[in-house]
Amino acid sequence: MPFCCSYRFEFSEEYRKVQESYLAMVRTHDPQNIMRILQRHPFHVDSLLQLSEVNLAMGHFEQAAELVKRALHVSRLVVPDQSHLSDGRTFLCC
Repeated sequence: MPFCCSYRFEFSEEYRKVQESYLAMVRTHDPQNIMRILQRHPFHVDSLLQLSEVNLAMGHFEQAAELVKRALHVSRLVVPDQSHLSDGRTFLCC
């Protein structure tokens, strides 16, 4: 059997609270609320991606791309040893 890696993300209580707040803000359908989360938590990936979708829908392609770049940058910082992510032997456990 080939070598296989798996990862599981463990979220802190603080992150869970931010995520709950994010989900509540998404339900308001007001992009300003997502921006408020990013003001307090500028590296919250879900908020970055959600706001990029809003910018994309509004035709602000450069801003949308910048937000996606920021989200990717944060993701690269938290995922260990990315050299194995695309080899088909690495899995993310939920």
